[in-house]
Amino acid sequence: MIDYAFAYRTLCSQLNECDSEEKVRTHNRAMKKLEKLYQKVENMSDKSFLLQLLQDPNLRLRITVAMHCLRLGVYNDEARNALVELSKNSDPHISFTAGACLYTLERKHKKYYNN
Repeated sequence: MIDYAFAYRTLCSQLNECDSEEKVRTHNRAMKKLEKLYQKVENMSDKSFLLQLLQDPNLRLRITVAMHCLRLGVYNDEARNALVELSKNSDPHISFTAGACLYTLERKHKKYYNN
């Protein structure tokens, strides 16, 4: 049986700023595998491990899991709150990515956006 939390942690540890060709390839490979992982999680009845991952110290993991939660329609408030918190992070890559996710939610997916 797959340890989904471990798989998320492993793949998200490969996400990076993409400041070289090799890092872009590594990042893109991880993102493709994360999409396949999402598709497996989509069919699971127990997704409670996602809630735990929203508190993980890996900030890229938290952004990824927050967006997956919102796509799945689970833990919407917690996921949005994680993105709001991360959008205020001092790391410009993290704050920009989280802010862009919030912008997308606000503008294109109003069902997730609670004003």
